[in-house]
Amino acid sequence: IILKYFYDNNFNIIQMKKLNYFFSFLCILLWFNIQSQTIRYVKATGSPTGTGASWATASNDLQAMINVSSSGDIVKVAAGTYKPNRTAVSPAQVYTGSDSETKRRRTFLLKSGVNIIGGYPANITNTAAEKYAPITNKTILSGDFDSNDVFSSNVRISGNSENAYNVVTIAGNPNEAYLFKGFHITGGNANGTSTITVNTVAGVSLAQGGGINIRGRSSQNHSSYSETADFPKVTLENCVFYRNSAQFGGAVRFA
Repeated sequence: IILKYFYDNNFNIIQMKKLNYFFSFLCILLWFNIQSQTIRYVKATGSPTGTGASWATASNDLQAMINVSSSGDIVKVAAGTYKPNRTAVSPAQVYTGSDSETKRRRTFLLKSGVNIIGGYPANITNTAAEKYAPITNKTILSGDFDSNDVFSSNVRISGNSENAYNVVTIAGNPNEAYLFKGFHITGGNANGTSTITVNTVAGVSLAQGGGINIRGRSSQNHSSYSETADFPKVTLENCVFYRNSAQFGGAVRFA
């Protein structure tokens, strides 16, 4: 198109100028978008008070980094094992109590528009060493709080009575988008009997989605669901689910 307008008459040269203005404006918008995008860093060996501004100052609290992020931001997570420390109802507060039911409700609550990416080297110290390799750099989100799950040859899991109901929770509206990539999710045991309200979305069941529980609008009428009208837009990429269990949807459940 540019070459065509370049070689045509004066009218098309004017169009070429308009295109130049358009592309200049587009570049300015992209520049502002890049400038406003924040990347935060999480390492298993990081500090609970780490700012997450770099790999050198990485936080070890994934949920804390998600909480302070805004739509368009990225949270990069290095290889290691991470366990949820907050509930979906109170994601801003680390739960340190002893109530067994509340402990099981701890989960990683994703945030609309925030891109969560695992699969970076465990010993990474700077961005120059970044290599996204989710199979090699196993980044594990685990709901096995006591690290005592036993997987038997008859495909049964024992020792998981204290596990998180849902390792990861997504509760959103149709206009919201989520990107989650490069993780191994394990240890969810969604055998609860209650429902909770998360992000104003009611009916989030603790009996479904041991790995990831995805909840759309609060309607319970499954026959009337629409993929585009009822659910948030969720992209799961390069994720591995294993040793999760649930009454409905051991690995992932949309409801």
